[in-house]
Amino acid sequence: MPHGSDAAASDAARLAAIRADLPALQSCTYLNTGTCGPVPRAAAGALAARWQADVELGRIGAEHFRQLAETMAGARSAAAGLLGASPEEIVLTTSTTHGVNIALWGLRWSPGDEIVTTVHEHPGLQVPLADVARRYGVRVRAVAFDPADPDDVVAAFRKAATARTRLLAFSHVLWTNGAVLPVRRLADLARDLGAYVLVDGAQSTGALPVNPRELGVHFYSVPGQKWLCGPEGTGALYVAAEALPALQVVFGGYFSQQAVDAETVDYQPRPGAARFEGIWPPGAAVAGMAAAMEWLRAVGFDWIWQRTGDLARRLRRALAGVGAEVLTPEPGAGAPVSGLVSFRVPGLDPAETASRLIERGLVVRSIPGPFAAVRASTAFFNTGDEIDALVRAVEEMMP
Repeated sequence: MPHGSDAAASDAARLAAIRADLPALQSCTYLNTGTCGPVPRAAAGALAARWQADVELGRIGAEHFRQLAETMAGARSAAAGLLGASPEEIVLTTSTTHGVNIALWGLRWSPGDEIVTTVHEHPGLQVPLADVARRYGVRVRAVAFDPADPDDVVAAFRKAATARTRLLAFSHVLWTNGAVLPVRRLADLARDLGAYVLVDGAQSTGALPVNPRELGVHFYSVPGQKWLCGPEGTGALYVAAEALPALQVVFGGYFSQQAVDAETVDYQPRPGAARFEGIWPPGAAVAGMAAAMEWLRAVGFDWIWQRTGDLARRLRRALAGVGAEVLTPEPGAGAPVSGLVSFRVPGLDPAETASRLIERGLVVRSIPGPFAAVRASTAFFNTGDEIDALVRAVEEMMP
């Protein structure tokens, strides 16, 4: 093992090689992985190769469909390995919201049933919840809490829950401020209530360790294009084996079945969660997502998670040190750390702050609404110099 200056040189060489595989980093300081991550060359190559084969050979014949099935199976296996699940528990989706909808619409609702969520959720979860409420007469309760206090988070859910609560639906990492919610404790509460748990994993998977089985959740939806650095139009949904019988197929299609009875107009579902893959899969994009996950695995997830958290801590503390209002809570000892850091410059609108930073090549984003803020994403490929540059730019904006 290298030590001292040798270790620093080795780490610098590793980071340089990683950054060379991410061409988008050449054009800006990339601090917005929470929206979309940079695509590695390996993922772009896999996508292009699959698309080129379709162009040259056509999308016809048994061989095309064999390759498509093989591509999908490879992506399921890659997602399962990342999530500590079995491939039979993985549904390929086109986004986090697609997975959320599969879970929400697949459950059997009755008027008066209740769902507990949070006031911090992204529209990708809020909108499907509202649609289910309108369609079935379900009541949705959104709770507020101190994101820095896990006990307060659990207490807020417990207070809102009733005998009619059938689902807890929330984000693992809040998109508004990067707080990591106590998922395991909320899952334990749900089991006491006899309720299901649906988790939006848009800002967690790829940025910190995620294992839905260990977390005790029933449904966990993830995107391919954010922290997994895959193409847009990709994602995955984890469906716990124990929850599979409770979930209906509500958007079925060719890929949902393994046998169809023409006389009864019925079908035998595919085994496992793949039955929920009712839409025609974007084969090239799926190949790109699988390649991106394999590239990340080769980089080393433990190293990725550690570096992402370390950079977030560094940025959070440095911003506070120059007088910015940091909204991302300081995690407790040993607690997981997300790659999102939200902050405000006193007296300056967050959207304007973000715009000024982007003009300087520091690509962040602003969060709208009641939790308005500037949000930076610290990813494993960022450098310490990039973090320092952001902090200097914010300091120059201070009143």
